[in-house]
Amino acid sequence: MGKLQVQFVRSYVSSIDKEDIPLIELLEALRFIKKAQDCTPDEIIAAVGKRMEDLTKDELKRLVQFAKAYPPMVRTLCGSLCENIPEGLAKPFLIESLRATLNPCTKYKLPISETILKNKKAWGIV
Repeated sequence: MGKLQVQFVRSYVSSIDKEDIPLIELLEALRFIKKAQDCTPDEIIAAVGKRMEDLTKDELKRLVQFAKAYPPMVRTLCGSLCENIPEGLAKPFLIESLRATLNPCTKYKLPISETILKNKKAWGIV
């Protein structure tokens, strides 16, 4: 049998409620997108995007608020995924509030295909 190592990671959100845990899990999946061993970044983006589409408007608003506490790469991925959510759920002001926290000159080198994340260039993902 192989060894299983459990490593605790620091959360960027200081206080969360039990119902917020699935939202934090989505952000943590984006945070560790480069370190995932059993799936590709494209698979992670597709899975997180699908789960984000199932969120309510209030959950999406809380997700964006939590994302603002995370590193810029996570905010970029969250914003680009929010932009891909069907109209009516992701309000433009939520997306722009994330974009306002980012340096427009910064580029994020992530191996994500344009077929999975069509707006990746608009968010500085190369």
